[in-house]
Amino acid sequence: MVAGPSAESIEAIRNAPSLEHQIATLRQLKNDIVGHDQRKELIVKQGVIQPLVDILTAAHKATGKRRASEDNGVSTSATEGGWSPENEARLQAIQIIGSLANGGRAFVPPLLAAHADSHLLECLTTPVPPRITTATLQALRSLATSASLDGQNDEQISIDLFGSESMQSAFPDIQQIDQSSAAGVQLRLIISIIAVSATTESARSHLTESGRLDDLAALLASYAIANQHFDYRGSTDLFPPPPSEATLPVVLSAIAAIISGSNFRAQSFILSRALRGLFAHAATQFWESRAFPARPGSAAALLPSLHVPQTKSVSFTNSSSAFPALKSLQPERGQYSGAGITLTQQSADIEHANAVCGWLLFMARLMHGTNRMKALRLVALVNNAIDASSELVSPRSESLQRAREREKQISMLAIPLAAQLIQTAVEVPSPDLPTADDREHREIQEHACDVLAELVHPSQELQAAAVHAGAIKRVCSLLKKTFDAVSPSKPMWSAKSNSNDHVTSLDSTTMGTRGLPSEVAHAMRCRQSALNAIAALGGTHDTHRGAIIEAGIVQCIMDSLKPFPADAFAGKGPVSPKDGNTVPVLLAACSAAQSLSRSVSKLRTTLVDAAIAHPLFELTKNHPDRSVQIGATDVICNLLLEFSPMRDELVTQGVVEVLARNIKGSDMDLRLSSLWAIKHLALNNTKECRIRCFEELGSGWLVGAIQGEYDHNPLAASSGGGVSVWQSAGSGLSAPNAAGEQVDLLNPTTSMDVDEGYGGDNGEEDESSHDEEEDGEVMLDESSGTHYHTSGIRSTLQPPADSSSLSADRHLSAMREMEQDPNLRAKRMDVFVQEQSLDFIRNLISGPDHVEAMIDHLLQHIGSEKLFGLLTEKLSPLAEFGNRPLYHATSIIIAVIHVLTHICGSSPRHKSLLIAQVPLLRAWVPHFAHTDRRVRIICIWSMNSLTWVEDDSDREGARERARKLRELGLEQAVRKLENDVDLDVRERQKESVHDDGLWFRPSARSISGRGREAEEVLDGDILAPVLVELGIGPSTANLSNATDGAPLESSQTHLSGLSSAAHPLVGTGLTLPLDCYTDVYIFPLARAREALDQLDA
Repeated sequence: MVAGPSAESIEAIRNAPSLEHQIATLRQLKNDIVGHDQRKELIVKQGVIQPLVDILTAAHKATGKRRASEDNGVSTSATEGGWSPENEARLQAIQIIGSLANGGRAFVPPLLAAHADSHLLECLTTPVPPRITTATLQALRSLATSASLDGQNDEQISIDLFGSESMQSAFPDIQQIDQSSAAGVQLRLIISIIAVSATTESARSHLTESGRLDDLAALLASYAIANQHFDYRGSTDLFPPPPSEATLPVVLSAIAAIISGSNFRAQSFILSRALRGLFAHAATQFWESRAFPARPGSAAALLPSLHVPQTKSVSFTNSSSAFPALKSLQPERGQYSGAGITLTQQSADIEHANAVCGWLLFMARLMHGTNRMKALRLVALVNNAIDASSELVSPRSESLQRAREREKQISMLAIPLAAQLIQTAVEVPSPDLPTADDREHREIQEHACDVLAELVHPSQELQAAAVHAGAIKRVCSLLKKTFDAVSPSKPMWSAKSNSNDHVTSLDSTTMGTRGLPSEVAHAMRCRQSALNAIAALGGTHDTHRGAIIEAGIVQCIMDSLKPFPADAFAGKGPVSPKDGNTVPVLLAACSAAQSLSRSVSKLRTTLVDAAIAHPLFELTKNHPDRSVQIGATDVICNLLLEFSPMRDELVTQGVVEVLARNIKGSDMDLRLSSLWAIKHLALNNTKECRIRCFEELGSGWLVGAIQGEYDHNPLAASSGGGVSVWQSAGSGLSAPNAAGEQVDLLNPTTSMDVDEGYGGDNGEEDESSHDEEEDGEVMLDESSGTHYHTSGIRSTLQPPADSSSLSADRHLSAMREMEQDPNLRAKRMDVFVQEQSLDFIRNLISGPDHVEAMIDHLLQHIGSEKLFGLLTEKLSPLAEFGNRPLYHATSIIIAVIHVLTHICGSSPRHKSLLIAQVPLLRAWVPHFAHTDRRVRIICIWSMNSLTWVEDDSDREGARERARKLRELGLEQAVRKLENDVDLDVRERQKESVHDDGLWFRPSARSISGRGREAEEVLDGDILAPVLVELGIGPSTANLSNATDGAPLESSQTHLSGLSSAAHPLVGTGLTLPLDCYTDVYIFPLARAREALDQLDA
């Protein structure tokens, strides 16, 4: 037993005869425990925390009484002396609490149980001497740091120092702190607390909403002005005093901690008033020529000039006649809307964001070591946020050029710096390295790979730049080193109480679980960082995955998928890095495995040899942490694909039952991942396996999932999941209405909001409606409550030139709602589940085998009426917005039509069953004019399959199906796509007739030409339908005497009344088969080609 403070000393603190005696006892206790974790644990179990907290409480009350007396004009002796005995006692108690917090993770629970954090914050709300303020901030930083350490059993200790209004008021205003010596230390401590405690979404949100993020941005802007990064010519009165060189890295780290994991918070930093004001008043706008033009008299060299080839501006409208195929590349709103997330952003905001990113990169180049690493992390977060926002905005050639410049800057200037940091991490430090330098080297080892992963994650070009810089070799080397044996700096020790000690079982006397040994925790953090980098480097390129595997780290990934055993910390022996892995390491290992499993060749060879399926399945099945189950399930999604040799192995182990259990659970993220996996398993599998998947889910659950949780909510019509494909009369698809811009008008559920001046000066409703009809269509994505507006004439969505600030505020407001609104997130998740459930049905009935049997099985267990009713409901409008129908989200529409396409491609019996669903077909018609090209394409494919003639016995059925489709307006819908703005849609429309297939009647203009001109108009179509337009049919010609292959001559009785002058096809020697009917013609494609050749000749 380690000798140390006795229970009598603890009692002396609690019941000291005098204040001086209490101060002496506190000072002696502090000196005894500094640097001795065993003694710290001993006094905690003896109950020292509560007396310390009582001292803080008493001092706080005394301060309040003193302030009240001073307000009444009474001066006390304590205040006259400046430093009172109460202040000394409070200082000693605070320093002891800080020393206990420095002991590690195990000391945090008893301190929190005694509400030590709240009492420390109270010390900051009252006027106290600077020494007490500094000591309090040091204690809070130690408490937050220890709470963030990894635990033995992956428990999470939540300590939110900024969660309540009272706690926020405890910290002084960052911008008002004087940059004197003492105040500068306090500022650095406050920012350090922010950087350490911003580990949860709630803490980050509180720091953003309370203005701390804006304060930090103001400090950063003030530093740039003071150090002459820009020729700033505005007023500096609104900026705080600039931080010192020692404080700047802490500011960067705190900003990165707050904005991590949120595009809204990152954009809040980029568009903060301080940064907008900084760039607005710079003498040279960064985006006028290049990112950082050289300026005479600048204090430091700015970013070097990089040659980025200019992107030529290409028009993708109907006027682009040089390369018509490029029209199909024009992005559509449906592709941008995704799950209902659609925003607008002014080009000036994007230019401003690019300039902010370049400026941060410039600062990173000026720094070294850990400071550079912190700056590069902020560069990565800002760059990713800009890319994420740019994906939601219709691309412009100028914006794309700026994005390329920014990407080139990062690939040429940031990636090499990150690679150098990883090289520093791999190098073995000198044993004589000073303690501070050793601490910095360990920090680089733990976080350098994470920074590289953040930098390269979104871009293939950046990943290639990192590989060219030698990142793979260095990262893999660092990963291997994390499995080396380590020697604990001190033996594991467990404190035992004396037999005479009588300690009450209070929470403040109960130690928490110990953290990992410092050496093991360091290895875990390095391993996690290296695995994240591997996942990012192998995200897209198969050659990169091959290089990673050749580096020999597959076994390292396998070992990283093993959690710590339950008895690993039972005191049987020292824990080593090979014994297991923490939850963050498991998640990183799953990401790395998922990245490598995207390679078909590696999946079928290396990963099979490594037997990676078993540990992943065990994590999915048995691990208690939901995030680990989700990560493992995401990898299993790839292992269950059709070409994976591990598919049967996983089915044998029971993956179907585990996935079905997780799908029916309450965790929506796990449900969605499991649905993805079981959907892959059902694709092109055996009939028995498909039925097994279906039965494990159950028809009842599947029907409920497709129906959705929000579709029957009265609010669903205004905010729950659809897109309006309404078009104004006469607009048609001949105008580029499928390639307009996107706009968020903020209040879509109440009234249609438009930009100022859109409806004319008077803004009358009738004029607005008139403009609306001329400019195309209005769309509303119900899952996000966002309107879209497209224009074939002009863009009406550009905000006024002087509204940059308003645009930024609206942009941030929309982003905040999308990220933080729980109802909106729940509706998006519901849309995802509906989509994946429909895709599961699609895969059940797809493939070369067992299609008819699986459709019958589906109809038998769900019921044909119920199934087609569900599909009809998904294609039908949710509600009316004005006079416009509002439909489900585009992803659901696509999933429904894919299901129908597979039914259309099945047997004639199932085709006839589908044709009999008149409400379904009527609900289908509007989607042929959907603004998303993908919907229009699969609609054409469905019609192709539905009118396909299987064999001679199906000719009558095909003729009847085509007649029914014409009656319901689907033929007319297909014909309207002849002049679609999308090239792929037009080509599919031309191919709407198959060899020996059923053809729709073409438009009258199809017979306007001869020879090769006629072939171009028909584009190889069968000529038989043209005869209908010529009047050849039972109404004008008698075919009773015709023979198969008879030439079309005007002298024949069955073509009486026709003349070569009136009908140019007559007399050409073309032949007509006997299979000729009034409305629909069945005509072999080979015969059609021969006829075209004859006509051309």
